[in-house]
Amino acid sequence: MRAVGLVVEYNPLHNGHLYHLQAARQLSGAEVVVAVMSGNFLQRGEPAILDKWTRAQAALAHGVDLIVELPFANAVAPADRFASGALNLLATLQCDSLVLVLKIQRSIIKVLAVNWRYYLICMSIFAIISKPTPPN
Repeated sequence: MRAVGLVVEYNPLHNGHLYHLQAARQLSGAEVVVAVMSGNFLQRGEPAILDKWTRAQAALAHGVDLIVELPFANAVAPADRFASGALNLLATLQCDSLVLVLKIQRSIIKVLAVNWRYYLICMSIFAIISKPTPPN
């Protein structure tokens, strides 16, 4: 059985998330969708609009098969540690692939299907994204 991994917050779940979920199934050909989701606090320590139970129920209702909570220490960390914690969980759960969404510009969204041999490339992408932009 093939599984695809997603890294999500669903704060709250919206049509863009549903697109990501559908694209993940199509691109990966997986029978199972595994989501690593933040708990009640999100990246950089921001509190979630909806509690983790409500967000998990919405995810399950829309096609996620298994939700694993990202540990608090990773969930509230900068992007590189957030991503590292999430990707390590998905690797431990033996997901065959990973589908990421990158916002290139406000109106351009790129969906990437990645298998685990590209794990280090993914980590490099997250490290680059997480670097602060110098002020103008």
